[in-house]
Amino acid sequence: AVRRLAARAPVAVVSGRAREKIHEFVDLSDIFYAGSHGFDIDGPNGIRHAVKADVLPLLGDTFAALNERLSGIDGVVVEDNRFALSVHWRNVAKTDDRHKIEAIVDEVLASPPYEGHLRKSRGKCVYELRPKVDWDKGKAVVYLLELLRQRDEIHGKKRKTRRHRDHRQRRDDDHRDHEQPPEDDDDDEEDDGGEGEAPQGVGAEEAPQGV
Repeated sequence: AVRRLAARAPVAVVSGRAREKIHEFVDLSDIFYAGSHGFDIDGPNGIRHAVKADVLPLLGDTFAALNERLSGIDGVVVEDNRFALSVHWRNVAKTDDRHKIEAIVDEVLASPPYEGHLRKSRGKCVYELRPKVDWDKGKAVVYLLELLRQRDEIHGKKRKTRRHRDHRQRRDDDHRDHEQPPEDDDDDEEDDGGEGEAPQGVGAEEAPQGV
């Protein structure tokens, strides 16, 4: 269904998961992908856009710190989504452990070198950690819409230029046709003016000689 839709209109998949994971799930080459809550975008014809790529090393350190601090709690999973981290606690049975998870996440974010660089949001049984910048899935969609508008504008100008060039070519061809002089009918005049000559043709007899 997505493949058929993509053949008729631009399609984008926007997700909190890593862009590479979305590629594996959907496995279509002619659509747009916005992973990590829109921080990591790619699409057809080599389109690539990454927001706050310089924070990737810090996110890697945060991933390691959270795994270390949360290792004693059963059921918790820290997922690396490249430009974002997800702390899943759906399978954590104990209520006290669930409260402890959030406290640990808050402690890590408030400590150097992470302080002020990452922000936390809540999902369904998950804490999402992303770069602390004014960007989200909605802004990623707006970015893609603007990108498509600019692309259509460029293609529209190219089509207009091509139509103008074709019209000018047709106009020049018509002008040359009107200026070209008519061909002479010399052959017809020679045939009509040959007095006493026999008509030329296959099997024609010799013409009688005039007196």
